[in-house]
Amino acid sequence: MAHDGSNGTKLYTDLTQGKRHRCNECHSDNVLNAPGKDGLPALSQAIHGFHSSRMGMSKLANQCYNCHPGEVTKCNRGVMAANGITCADSKCHGSMENVSQTILNGRRPWLDEPDCGACHGADYAVNIGMLYRSSYLVNGPDDMNGEIKCISCHNSAHSEWPSTLPLDNVIPVQLYGRPDFIRKCSACHEGTGKLHGAGR
Repeated sequence: MAHDGSNGTKLYTDLTQGKRHRCNECHSDNVLNAPGKDGLPALSQAIHGFHSSRMGMSKLANQCYNCHPGEVTKCNRGVMAANGITCADSKCHGSMENVSQTILNGRRPWLDEPDCGACHGADYAVNIGMLYRSSYLVNGPDDMNGEIKCISCHNSAHSEWPSTLPLDNVIPVQLYGRPDFIRKCSACHEGTGKLHGAGR
């Protein structure tokens, strides 16, 4: 009803008549490969832009948890979050206004995401044209570059090791006896390569 009042749509009327609309019928959404309609903002831009001025009513310290689940799921629980580096950090997603504005400036939501290299330098940047979850090692021994995914040694985005959730840390605890990212090849592989004895 609020959307209808602001945008001249008839979503509520259609709903009462048994027709439910998806947001991505009109707003493009790269997650579902939905092109949307010309002249309308991408779904992410519309949602973040419209709600950015309304977050003052939230009592949550991490405002992202109002929509991205959440206080129970603890989506943002990795070592960076534990050290106070949140989603809203300017080198990550930034404020809701920033999320919206960067899309308006040409960023593709869900396809162009924060880059580890923004803080950690070029040696630790995501691969060109890839997201973190798909990126591979580039700063290791020549025979290993392009073979090992970043997430294999650092874990998933937002739950990077050591995570604040003990269950996330099961692998490094089993390998090292403590929660930590995988620092040496011998944690998983026997061998005598450059990195097998490196790390702590």
